[in-house]
Amino acid sequence: MKQKVTAILALSMSLAIQNLYSAQSSQLTNDLNNKLIYCPSSITCDGNSNACTFKADTPEYWEKTVGAAGGTPAAGTYRFAEASAHKSRSEYANPVYCSYKIGDKWISLRSKPEANLETYDGDSNWKFNNNSTTGRCSSSTYNSLNCPLEKHHVLIIHNINISDGVVASANNVNITSQSIGRGQYGKASYNISLPACGLSDICQIDITSPNGGYYGYVIVNMNDQMNILGVYSLRPNEILLKQVESFNAIEVSYPFYS
Repeated sequence: MKQKVTAILALSMSLAIQNLYSAQSSQLTNDLNNKLIYCPSSITCDGNSNACTFKADTPEYWEKTVGAAGGTPAAGTYRFAEASAHKSRSEYANPVYCSYKIGDKWISLRSKPEANLETYDGDSNWKFNNNSTTGRCSSSTYNSLNCPLEKHHVLIIHNINISDGVVASANNVNITSQSIGRGQYGKASYNISLPACGLSDICQIDITSPNGGYYGYVIVNMNDQMNILGVYSLRPNEILLKQVESFNAIEVSYPFYS
């Protein structure tokens, strides 16, 4: 009888923890998601360089130069035409590409991967072919508001040059889908990190190699959008961890490349 009661209590506790995780995850989705983000509506180029000008609510999310098929874009004001982005809550951190046109000329503007911009969950304008994780959205009225983007609460990890790869874990539970290769961006999402971090508001995320080599750790606040509180390198002269300015992201590199 005692064993049965113990089993029932254990099951109840397990269900309670699962319900708490579900409630916290739902609360984050409903209450803490950032406002919708959009590609800049237009870009003006002077014909002399790729450093064109545009206005955006979040200019720090976008690269400062544009891409053009002929090298330097022709002078003029280009209007938004379409965008390409990865599916919301993708396992990877990828840039968004916003495309603009004037006549038959096209240019593109890329978001910074550290910004973690993705397709907006609730919008049907984003189209995906088969099982592709990359969506496309176009606007016949040249209005970037037709292609909304959003960002979810994650820790972005940029492996600049570590040949062995980088993984992240919390309490010995892996929270990155796979090893982050050299030059790649990965991420630890809130939904995956929450069960590994447990009930604590403050969570230590360990940064290691796939073979267990320890690089350092990141302290995040799970109640504040996984906001980074501190970044620590075990041997900074060998492997350096540092936060990327203006972003909830870290870089991992050999220090002589930093």
